[in-house]
Amino acid sequence: MTTPPRTKQQGLALILFLITALTVAGGSFFITAQRIKNSSIQSDTTTHKALAAAKQTLIAYSISYTPTNTAQELGRLPYPDRSDDGLLDGTSDCISYGTASGPIDNLQLLIGRFPWLAVGAPCPAPNLPINFDLRDSAGERLWYAVAPHMLPHQDNATFSPDILELNPIPPNQWITIYDENGIISDRVAFVILSAGTAHTGQNRSSNAISNYLDSYSVAGVGTINNYDTDLTFVKAAKSEDFNDKLIYVTIDELLPLIQKRVLLDIRSLLNTYRLANGFYPYPAQLGDINYDCDTTLSPGGGYIANRNTGPNPCTMPATIPLNNNLIPWLPYIIYEPRSDCTAANPTNCSNQFAGLTLDGVENKDMILMSSGFHALPSTANRIDYIEGAANSVDDQVFETPDPQISNDQLIFQ
Repeated sequence: MTTPPRTKQQGLALILFLITALTVAGGSFFITAQRIKNSSIQSDTTTHKALAAAKQTLIAYSISYTPTNTAQELGRLPYPDRSDDGLLDGTSDCISYGTASGPIDNLQLLIGRFPWLAVGAPCPAPNLPINFDLRDSAGERLWYAVAPHMLPHQDNATFSPDILELNPIPPNQWITIYDENGIISDRVAFVILSAGTAHTGQNRSSNAISNYLDSYSVAGVGTINNYDTDLTFVKAAKSEDFNDKLIYVTIDELLPLIQKRVLLDIRSLLNTYRLANGFYPYPAQLGDINYDCDTTLSPGGGYIANRNTGPNPCTMPATIPLNNNLIPWLPYIIYEPRSDCTAANPTNCSNQFAGLTLDGVENKDMILMSSGFHALPSTANRIDYIEGAANSVDDQVFETPDPQISNDQLIFQ
């Protein structure tokens, strides 16, 4: 039996059918591909949001950190939630103060899960300002590593000055971050990592960090393991063997925020002094490591005074009642009261348009500046502390520091 030839109309219908079928199939493929693409974007978004939330939490923790022991320093960070106590329960696992060596001798103490619950005993720190379990797109809790400088511990219980110095003294150290091309920063205060989905050979029923975090080989450097305790980490493009994501904060980013908190604490004490006495205290001479109150510094600025036994002693009360955790900051703070705001002037801050000028406005009663990193913390020259011509000259004229060229912080009253 011979198949009859197709008519022109039948041929056209077949072509239309094929076009429709291909269009539907293509649309189906496009929709499926778009869903996969959107799923990937959603996964990345979930992870990035979790990492960003953890980062902001730790920044807020450091800025607001008020130790229960006044010998401990401001600006610290919590220990990770480590598995060496047999648990990963969300609480910070620190050393026992006075009985164990500090983390500069035990770097395994410095990496673990993000401590999202209350800080565990015996850690002398407030709770984290967050109380929800941050997870990445694979449902995994985040990991967290912290530099030794940023922790309260026996070895730097009275303050590690390396937080304010350009070249930390070994064995203290910052965290180092690499990417595919080499080193990104060797001054990292903390890093938070997302493990993502498991690779072949990783057993997520185990608490071993190597079952979560990955390795990557950097040309000229070698293999960097994100799961070991050398405080060295790597970020790289996603591959079959590497899907860690990380976010970090350097001490250069964090320090200005800690400095601002220190300045606010000192300003509060100075204002309390003024309310009680009617005037601000005199400064101490820059470079005077005894911080003796000096009556000759009016007008003029210097350190916050913490003693009254120098050659030009002040009448009592000579100084503000500094907490022990503020005293280590004295070599890094410059204080200048307006000349009519000290005890020597009977107007006692009544002349609102005399003296200190900030950004062209002449009504400031007092200026506080924090100098951040500088090489010579005990010299008498303001230029060795402060960046910028306007603020480094002792002429009672100041300007708000430009954050693009200076890490100095300034507040006023």
